Amino acid sequence: MFSTKGRLNRLKFLIYSVGLGIFTTFMYELILIVTSSNPTAGSPVNIIFYAVGAIVMYNLSVRRFHDLDKAGHYAWLIAIPCISWFLFMYLIFKKGTDGANKYGKPQ
Repeated sequence: MFSTKGRLNRLKFLIYSVGLGIFTTFMYELILIVTSSNPTAGSPVNIIFYAVGAIVMYNLSVRRFHDLDKAGHYAWLIAIPCISWFLFMYLIFKKGTDGANKYGKPQ
């Protein structure tokens, strides 16, 4: 999950992305509960969790683009709010290339 090397198929991309979203939301809520007496105390911790989550999502997207035989630098488009939803749908539904490509063999 932390590597940008290799390929990632649609199903694993979807499972990892949803799992990451659930984990990040759970941690956010847990931090809010723990710091309920001082809501701003959890802010730095939440920022760290979201930054790590963003890095992991970027790495997953790079590997998914590799499965589509496209360069991983397109993954930065996930940071653009109006484009990210459409890009996420594209990465989920677009079938990867059959057989090996320049980024390796399919999983």
